[in-house]
Amino acid sequence: MAEVSDVRHESPKFVLTLSLEDGSEGPEAFVEYEMDSGEDSGSIMDITHTFVPPEYRGKGVAGVLCQAAFEYCRENSLTVRPSCSYVSSRFVPKHPEFADIVEAAATEAA
Repeated sequence: MAEVSDVRHESPKFVLTLSLEDGSEGPEAFVEYEMDSGEDSGSIMDITHTFVPPEYRGKGVAGVLCQAAFEYCRENSLTVRPSCSYVSSRFVPKHPEFADIVEAAATEAA
């Protein structure tokens, strides 16, 4: 299983190179984002897309990528705008520990 420490930040993405069964490098999974300046709240990381290759879906890969992105935002005093449907409908509701960095409009819409 992949861990947050395995995720690389390659602006504007958080990338995880997945391993094949033989231990060699496989395809990449990623979370894409755009930066936006918030009116009152400083900088906003708008997470726009999450991609995990089909054969790796349902194994927690997207969650690991989101965890890395949200931790990065917390460490850098950024607000998260969860525009990606996976992030807004699956990750955010399961991770209330990040509620304080999620854009208010996003939590009101949920």
